[in-house]
Amino acid sequence: ARKTSSRRRGIASWSPDGREIAFSMDMSGRVNLWKVSAEGGWPIQLVQSDELQLGAVWSPDGKWIVFGRQIDGNMDVWIMKSDGTGEKQLTFTPDWQEGAPYFLPDNKTIIYRAWQRSVTAELKRIREETGQRNQTPMTIFTMNIDGSNVQPRTFTNDMNWAPFPAPDGRHFAYVRIGEGNNWDVYLGDLAGGEPRRLTWAPAFDG
Repeated sequence: ARKTSSRRRGIASWSPDGREIAFSMDMSGRVNLWKVSAEGGWPIQLVQSDELQLGAVWSPDGKWIVFGRQIDGNMDVWIMKSDGTGEKQLTFTPDWQEGAPYFLPDNKTIIYRAWQRSVTAELKRIREETGQRNQTPMTIFTMNIDGSNVQPRTFTNDMNWAPFPAPDGRHFAYVRIGEGNNWDVYLGDLAGGEPRRLTWAPAFDG
């Protein structure tokens, strides 16, 4: 394959049958979505756009690919058929910046993380005035495949980041950056209740 820039990277994922890999790739300053045979070969472009595309995750049934797209500096979650047709925008929030989406095993629910542009602007102001640095708070959400029924799944002011669904369709692992800039892995439950902390090392756990 042609050598490409690694300045921008996103999620790559296997198709459910293990025959293809979908990924985002920077070609001449444009980050678009591609797929390639697991046996190798020249990749096939799924999306051709001047906008930034990050992440490409198949649904468990192989029918859909969900991804993030940035338009005019605003990041939203989009979906398309696995052949690259039928693109549809799922989130439309100018303040919240949504990304890193994954399908739950039911093929009907998408989990993702989001942060608020207004909050990062305030944190930047604080940093410039006081020198104090703070992590960007992020919230994990779920929504239906059509963008409806958006539900927050984390409820702290921490950076709750990189959600990944468990095979049981109920739990999800994610990373929380807590006190002292310590990164740890947590287990959330879509049925509710407090998340369970899984790692305790005073270092990066991700």
